[in-house]
Amino acid sequence: MLAAKTAVLRRLVAALVALFAAAGACAQAPETYKCLDKASRVTYTNTSCDRLGLRYASLVGERISVIAVAGVARPGGLPGATAGTPLR
Repeated sequence: MLAAKTAVLRRLVAALVALFAAAGACAQAPETYKCLDKASRVTYTNTSCDRLGLRYASLVGERISVIAVAGVARPGGLPGATAGTPLR
């Protein structure tokens, strides 16, 4: 009798774990909009294009990756610039 109750409890716990895992997989990702400015340059944003004064191009349906670039070294530097001089 106790073994039967334990088996039912294990099945119930397994079903609950599967339910929560499925709910997490179905969570909505924030929408990403592809917008264009007057020069037709593309901007990706999570707010609507009209709020930024841009023209709507499309809604990005797949995942995107954003990688921040930390300081890009320029070969040869700028004319007239010396080491340690901040660029403006």
